[in-house]
Amino acid sequence: MNSNIKIETFIGENVEPYIPEIAKLRIEVFRDWPYLYDGDLENEKKYLKKFSNCSESVFVVAFDGKKVIGIASGLPLWAESDIFLKPFLDNGIDVNDYFYCSESLLKKNYRRQGIGHMFFDKREAHAKSYGKYSHLCFCAVQRDKNDPRKPEDHYQLDSFWAKRGFEKQPNLVVNSSWKEIGASEKSVQSLAYWIKKIL
Repeated sequence: MNSNIKIETFIGENVEPYIPEIAKLRIEVFRDWPYLYDGDLENEKKYLKKFSNCSESVFVVAFDGKKVIGIASGLPLWAESDIFLKPFLDNGIDVNDYFYCSESLLKKNYRRQGIGHMFFDKREAHAKSYGKYSHLCFCAVQRDKNDPRKPEDHYQLDSFWAKRGFEKQPNLVVNSSWKEIGASEKSVQSLAYWIKKIL
């Protein structure tokens, strides 16, 4: 890993100064496969407010010098929006036991250097520090492996997540809507949960 790269952790409202840069990074990374998300800067800033408003949220930020080149976020699952809670509630699972790893984003030319592992390490350590969250979880969009929009050089992350101890939960699925690149309206997308026991 480049010696100029530094990883810092911000909790709760301490992430506030970095929200504009994080919003831009979300739009940049999620435009690519598999999300194809046509983001809006103001909506992103509104979305990110939930992290600065939650005292147990965490942002792990990767800097190259002073430039933000990657972020990983997390917060208690109960602090997420209702659509992310629904699969758990429908299956009688206590959301208070889960810490949600919201996103892990890294600029393309910084990938495959170990930063992604550090993002998960830092969030897991943060969740464990409270002594009350028994599991980590996150959602990943589900796409047809034969979708013609899929780039030939796409690196599928399932094996990376599995090596980190996460297991895919086909019965825990979120149906979320967003506008894809080139689309005129929002469409419903399916995201499956991955879960890891930490306590």
